[in-house]
Amino acid sequence: MVKRMKFYLLSNFWMKPVFRLIMVVSIFNVGCIHSRHIQPGVPSDDLIKMNKELAGKHAQIALLHDDAVLSAKNVHVFADTVFFIDTKTEERQQRAIADIHRIVVKNHARGAVEGFAGGALAWGGFVGVAYLATLGDSEPSEGGFAEGTLPYYVFLVGTSLPVLGTIIGAASGSQKLFVLNQK
Repeated sequence: MVKRMKFYLLSNFWMKPVFRLIMVVSIFNVGCIHSRHIQPGVPSDDLIKMNKELAGKHAQIALLHDDAVLSAKNVHVFADTVFFIDTKTEERQQRAIADIHRIVVKNHARGAVEGFAGGALAWGGFVGVAYLATLGDSEPSEGGFAEGTLPYYVFLVGTSLPVLGTIIGAASGSQKLFVLNQK
């Protein structure tokens, strides 16, 4: 009786609002932020790598003292200065590194790949939990599922998770942060 009750509670868990909330949070939690702290004033390999990653991309430059965020393209970082084209005015500008908090670049293709991976992992986790919830029960459960059918339902419903993860990841993008100065 205890085993049947335990199975009943686990097999009906997927119908509860808590499970749905966990599933929605896991789907929307696919965006990733990759950050790198750069030491200003010291020419290094980090600046070379940073310039390669910023070349030709749109970026957001957060200023240190006034909380303003500039939209920029063609950003190039030197040891003490950042050169860029302001996308609003299309004018070439420069700022001292001491005035910049961080530079943020979004990559929507990488976000799509990370979203797909997150959705696939969530899908596999849900199938695994459903499979473990049905082990050892030889009779049809009171919840309406016969032995072994719950994992198949979860498998079929869960096929949408990688697709949703890809769409959400592509829309939100993967962010790469280059932190130049701490606030």
